[in-house]
Amino acid sequence: MLKIGSLLLLSFITSVALVPGRAEAAPQILGLMASNGMPTPLHCRDGLCSGYFASFCLQEAREAPADGQSYRVAPGGNLVLNATLADGRQLRLHAEGLAVIRVQEGYLSVQIGLPAAKLEALDVPTGSASLALEVGPETSILPVEQAGDPDPQSPEEIAPSAGGPDLGSLERGYRRGAMGGPFDQCAAA
Repeated sequence: MLKIGSLLLLSFITSVALVPGRAEAAPQILGLMASNGMPTPLHCRDGLCSGYFASFCLQEAREAPADGQSYRVAPGGNLVLNATLADGRQLRLHAEGLAVIRVQEGYLSVQIGLPAAKLEALDVPTGSASLALEVGPETSILPVEQAGDPDPQSPEEIAPSAGGPDLGSLERGYRRGAMGGPFDQCAAA
């Protein structure tokens, strides 16, 4: 009897291990709180210069993102790197294409990092410069597309986050954000 039970247990474990991971639908588009003249300092460590930024969900019909979910800046988004060099010179560079974005603390915060090697290639010395990142108004971030996603973000869903003509719930989300209102549309999903 013990052998049959062990055999059944082994059979179950093997079948679970061989089942391919199920594909998840893309999570919600997030909005980033604008800096409004107060850029967030970046700290460089282990090849990444990063900081934490407040975020909020913009799509009630989509699931909340999981911690660690990768995102990218939506078209029309604005991230500007402010660098003060050791000699006092100041640089301002668009950083949308450099950003590595990961969800932290549920959907309320994201870590935005800029790879130090890419900054060095742009003549921004990460070891001796003071770095800060500025988020422009109405900057949205999109979940990075996953292979096999059964329900990816559609062009119609993405268009408003890129400044399209009908902002709908995205516009309402940004209005709440600008007025200091709750950013809990993720909780409603």
